[in-house]
Parts: sequence; structure tokens; C-alpha cells
Amino acid sequence: MPLLYLDGQRAWPLTAPARSGCQLPTRHRTLKYARGRLIGLCGVGAAMLDRFGTGFRPCREADHRIGLALAPEGTLWQSIKRRRIVELYEVMRTTSAVRHFTNDPLPDEILYTILDNARFAPSGGNRQGTRIVIIRDPDTRQALVELTIPATKKYVAQRQAGENPWNTICPSRVSDDEIAAAEVPESFTAPLLQAGVVLVVCVDLRVVAALDKELDRVGIVGGASVYPLVWNILLAARNEGFGGTITTMAVAEEPRICQLLGIPETHAVACVVPLGKPVHQPRRLSRLDVAGLTRIEHWHGGPLTPGRT
Repeated sequence: MPLLYLDGQRAWPLTAPARSGCQLPTRHRTLKYARGRLIGLCGVGAAMLDRFGTGFRPCREADHRIGLALAPEGTLWQSIKRRRIVELYEVMRTTSAVRHFTNDPLPDEILYTILDNARFAPSGGNRQGTRIVIIRDPDTRQALVELTIPATKKYVAQRQAGENPWNTICPSRVSDDEIAAAEVPESFTAPLLQAGVVLVVCVDLRVVAALDKELDRVGIVGGASVYPLVWNILLAARNEGFGGTITTMAVAEEPRICQLLGIPETHAVACVVPLGKPVHQPRRLSRLDVAGLTRIEHWHGGPLTPGRT
């Protein structure tokens, strides 16, 4: 069903069927005058402000298939105007790692909206141990850039040597001299300086159930209590017309980050997330298909394919 856009003087034709209780025009009728902007199709409980912006008429809550919302100029609905109603699957398929940002700011009210929706991510035992330090100060950003460089040098040197950087299984053959000589690409540091805001995401280790802590490998399980929230942040940012990426290079210097930002010893730094307005929003991402991701019943079992019974 198409979204409509009202610019305050004219409207594109409405092609949605009228429904009882929704106060909608009949099929194919053109709306000639409307004050405000139509922001999209809503779900349950959608409502439409009247065309003069003086009141509002709620839709029937039981009718979840259609709803319209007009945001009149000069009202509390202005913050809603920026929203884009995007299908969930489209958001999932098009939320990319954004590293190039415009000079547009990310206002506190939009950041609040992003975090207010992202906070419903799950965490172990619902203990919600994640905390976020919001960074806008240029000097603090520059300090984070400096903390990013050591790990990035090693990353670049290992990539140049054909290794998978920072993995815990295969020992690295890269020398200290090669690491020191590696040049740090701007793409690793510029996002922290150019993004509208930088989020340092931390987690309280006292409430994280690290069930793999006794295993002879790097811990993974504890991330289940923090990274769903981080991904929700990126999804919410995408819905608001912004974007970002999960960066972890600075985490290798965690003690210095904690000193810089006053993070307690009981907390770990999970990632650093720059958020801002993307220069370009990709529409197609390259990822493994389902067959490449799955094994049926056993590691050596076949993949899940369409139509498999």
C-alpha cells in the first residue's frame, strides 16, 4: 500500500479503501487540501488528524490493516514528521555498516527516540546491565581516535599478511616492526570525528552470565546481554534516517577508555558506535545465503533450502 505525501497545499491521490471508523476518503478520491504532512501507514491504533490540524479522529483499534497520520505544522507531531515507515524486513536487509556521514547533526530528541525504542532489546535474565556514554565533545572524540590506532595497526598488518586479524585460533606471524609500520586507513578513524554523535557502549560484568568463562577459548556468551541492544540502536537509527556501525578497535585499549570516560572497573567496554546521517544509504547488501548459514541436525548435515521437507 503506497505512502502518501502532503506538502500543505496539495496531496497525491489516496488509493486505500475507506474503512468503518477511520474517517478516510473513499477509494481513489483526491485530497486537495491538507495542512501538515502524511507520515505513513501505521499499525494498531492509527489515527488521522483532521485536515485543518485542529483535532484528531482515531481509527478503530481493531482495524490494524490501515491507518493514516497527519502531522500538522507547529504541533508536537513535528518530531514524527521525520520518521519513515519502513517494512521490518526492508530495514533488516538494508541496515548497513555506515562509515561515511554528512555534516547534518543528530539532535538529542532523535537520539532519545532511537534509544527509547532500542532499549527493549533482550538481555540475560532481563538484568539490563548495558550503559551508554554519549560523546559529542571534539576533544574526547580525538582521544578515542588515538585509542583506536594501536589495534588498527595490528589489524591492517595482519590483513596485508593474509591473516584473519585478531583471531584467537591461528597464531599471527606478523612482526612488531610490521605492525609499527602499518598505516591506519582514514576509514577507521574518520567516523569517530565526522558522525553526529559517538556512543561508547558498556556492560556491567556483575550481571552478565558468562556461561563459557571456564572454557578454553575466548568468551562469547556474555555478548548476548549487550549486542542485541546495539543492533536495535542501528535498526532504530535506520528507521529515523540515520546510520552507524559497530567499531571495536578502541576496546583493545579498554583501561585507557575507562580512565578517559570514568567507567567503573566493574564494567567492560563492548563497542564504540558512531551515528550520523549517511552520505549514501545502501539498498542491497552482500551476505551469505541461508544455505551458507545452516546445517540440518548435525554439522555435516545438509543446508536448509526452500521447499525442504
